[in-house]
Amino acid sequence: MALAFATLDGGTEDTSGDGTMDSVSISPTSGGMVLVTVVTTTISAYVSNPTHGVSGLSGTWTNVGEIGYASRRFISLWKGIGCTGTGSLTITSTGGTTLQDLAYVIDEATGQNAATPNDAAVADFGVDTLALPDIGTVDAGDAVYTVGGHENGFNNFREETYTALATLGSLTNVRQIRTYYDDTTPDETPSWTSDGGSNGIGAIAMVINVGAAGTYLMAARRHTFVNTVNY
Repeated sequence: MALAFATLDGGTEDTSGDGTMDSVSISPTSGGMVLVTVVTTTISAYVSNPTHGVSGLSGTWTNVGEIGYASRRFISLWKGIGCTGTGSLTITSTGGTTLQDLAYVIDEATGQNAATPNDAAVADFGVDTLALPDIGTVDAGDAVYTVGGHENGFNNFREETYTALATLGSLTNVRQIRTYYDDTTPDETPSWTSDGGSNGIGAIAMVINVGAAGTYLMAARRHTFVNTVNY
């Protein structure tokens, strides 16, 4: 079984400041993992972090990682396991410095390990360029998934070597969200870059572990080899 990635909802921005919005209706793949990136901005430099949340589709939702960047922006990554049916997700932001805007992007991964779908995430912030901390060993068949937010909505903001998934740009205050993955030979320190201009970047990355089918096949082959030798 191989990992596969897709964007379910390219996202949008809510400028009402009320801290809640619903996604478009989505239909996640049964057994897959839904990945939601949430970015908020505050009306002034944040003094205390907001609390983001995601709910819906009967999923079990877990905050994978989060980081503040560019003085008044905050990005978080959520995973949903066991999502079923068709419907909307509800994205929220509560607490912290007074909210200005809220935006999101929804991707999914399929073919992940059911018992341990992902390893611990790393998160960091920078200006114009950002090399995330070493994410750890990426085993054969695993992938690295990374999400980023950028202070400039028109800047050529990107991860340098990964495959692009979602791009949500030219937003009012959130400005820009992008998501990427690499399931071939991913760099263990995902590197984000931009066209400069002293703009802030916040990013998160995690290893997504491939399902165990390959392990079972390898075990079967070993068993066949041993039997052949014994005979």
